[in-house]
Amino acid sequence: MSQRAKCPHCGKVVDFHNDFCTECWSHVKKGRVLSPEQISSSRETYAGIVARKKWDKEFERWQKLVMGPAVLLTIASIGWTVLTLPFALSGEFPWFWILLPGISLVGFALGGYLIGGCKALPASSVLLGLAALAYGYSGVESLLLELSKPRVSPGAAIKDIGSIVLCGMALVGAVQIFRLRSPDDKPLKTT
Repeated sequence: MSQRAKCPHCGKVVDFHNDFCTECWSHVKKGRVLSPEQISSSRETYAGIVARKKWDKEFERWQKLVMGPAVLLTIASIGWTVLTLPFALSGEFPWFWILLPGISLVGFALGGYLIGGCKALPASSVLLGLAALAYGYSGVESLLLELSKPRVSPGAAIKDIGSIVLCGMALVGAVQIFRLRSPDDKPLKTT
């Protein structure tokens, strides 16, 4: 970060928007404290700080939306994997059904961990999105299977609807985090 200019007479820090030092009368009589280049440089730095704060606020909003569903669906994916694994090993289920809980577990756990730590945001958003799609697909299929039964269990239907809603929240948050461009990123050149 660049050093802020100080008044050579009184030693106070001078803000870029003050052409004259407000603490001493010397500059009011003699002229500017900062050169035009220093003023424009300070304005650019200030604009960068404002852009970073805006990005942080937006990211925090979507991060909060993602973290709750990611934790709950990670726990549910662990249970789903434990319940599915014996059937897949015995050959009752095809191996495809063990991939869905595995993808969900890795995606929610790793993606949520990376988003919570603000690391590798595009990759973690993709992981979280894939996990939400895999878990959401199984939730929709489970709900349709439940609704096709002659006697519908309200508890199972509510559980499936809840998991679909959580997957939707995680997917929306992951897409929004993926779309956020950090103010530190260089803009793409379009010529």
